[in-house]
Amino acid sequence: MAILRNMSRHSITEARNSLSKLVSRARKGEEIELSVRGEPVAKIVSAKPVSARLNFEHLLNQQVILDTKDLDWTKMIRHMRDDGY
Repeated sequence: MAILRNMSRHSITEARNSLSKLVSRARKGEEIELSVRGEPVAKIVSAKPVSARLNFEHLLNQQVILDTKDLDWTKMIRHMRDDGY
């Protein structure tokens, strides 16, 4: 079973300026990571369990078309590993 995570990273300054929007996104299931000088220091997550139902509309909006002929698979796999996928 695959677990899909939806996470974004924001600086403390960005979070201060848009806290209500970030909290709203967290309530919908997104993990908001807060950073200081690029280093993660905290997360905003929903206090209530989020439905396991997939949000397909969100997934469709996140589509990326890859041109695989020039893709370095080793770098991509390392990146995914380092980001916790």
